[in-house]
Amino acid sequence: MGFLDRFRKPQNEHRSTPPTSVERIVAVNFCVESFKDRDWDTCMLRAAVLARDHVSLQAMQMLLISAQRMQHDSEDERDKSIWNNAVMLAHRMQGMDLIMVRLTLGEVTLEDALRSATTKNDFCKAYYYAGARSLSLGYVREAISTLKKAVAQGASTWEVDLAAADLAWAESLRKL
Repeated sequence: MGFLDRFRKPQNEHRSTPPTSVERIVAVNFCVESFKDRDWDTCMLRAAVLARDHVSLQAMQMLLISAQRMQHDSEDERDKSIWNNAVMLAHRMQGMDLIMVRLTLGEVTLEDALRSATTKNDFCKAYYYAGARSLSLGYVREAISTLKKAVAQGASTWEVDLAAADLAWAESLRKL
């Protein structure tokens, strides 16, 4: 049984239409709120449900970052299994989305991602995912610097909100 199979609907539950845009927006908002609350387990599970029908950059990144942060804090085999399966699924992304996923995983550098970026949104995403990774690994000062750059891009993407939330958390950690 694959990782996302646990979240699939039973065979006898058939939906005649795919989820509507509004349903997906509501589901993403619930996932983002869990992420902002640093409830990694809930966010990870919600992201897995989102990815059940459609693997998107947003769902995969919240899944990966949440799993990454849980793995950092846990030796639980379930968390490690989720991480390994999420990494496998994430590598199915393409184009700029794949570059962003690989940045989150530490497979490409921020500089590599910035060279591929062409829009304010791309630059914001690159700074955010690099900053989120730094924060997940405990590099708080590096995370703060990078997350500030993400927020400063003036982009119109949901990563701006996540960057602001992670920045606030990183700054509170620095004070400890």
